[in-house]
Amino acid sequence: MVGERQPGPVLHGRPGPGRHGARRPGHQRTGRGAPAPGDHRARPAACRRRCRPLRDLALEGVGVALDDFGTGYTSVAYLERYPISVLKLDRSVTGYDASVGLLRGLVALATGMGTTVLAEGIETDEQCARLATLGVDAGQGWLFGRPVPTSDLTTHRPLVTSLSER
Repeated sequence: MVGERQPGPVLHGRPGPGRHGARRPGHQRTGRGAPAPGDHRARPAACRRRCRPLRDLALEGVGVALDDFGTGYTSVAYLERYPISVLKLDRSVTGYDASVGLLRGLVALATGMGTTVLAEGIETDEQCARLATLGVDAGQGWLFGRPVPTSDLTTHRPLVTSLSER
C-alpha cells in the first residue's frame, strides 16, 4: 500500500528525477536556517526560480495537486505560488464535523483561482452529497473503493471520482 506522504505539491504523472530519494545532478541541501524550497520565508525571486520547474511541467500539461490541504504545513500562499490544478482537501476538513463555512470558503477560494477541489476521506453517500452540494468537484475515499496494493490497481479503476456524476 502507498505510505503516508508529507503535505505539499504532488505531481500527477510519471515519477521524474529527484523523486523517491534520488537527487537531481547539482542539487544541494539548504543550509541550517536557510529557507527550504517553497518556504514562505524565502525571497520572492528565489521562490520564482525554485517554482520554475513546476511551472514548466504545468505548461506541458502535467497536473499539480496540493495534497492534504488543511493540515500541518500547507499554506494558502501555495495556491498562488505554485501552478496548482487540484486542491486536495484533507479528511480533517471534509469529515462529518467539518465546518460548512470553512468548506464553503475553501471551495470559493480554490474555484476563484481556477483550481479543481477534491475531498479526501469520503466514506458515506451522505457525506458525498453534502460535499457535492458545497461545490466540491471530486472525491476519494472508502465510499469509492478500499485501499489496495498498487500491484492490484488496473487502468480501468478510477483513483478519483467526480462528485457531479454520482
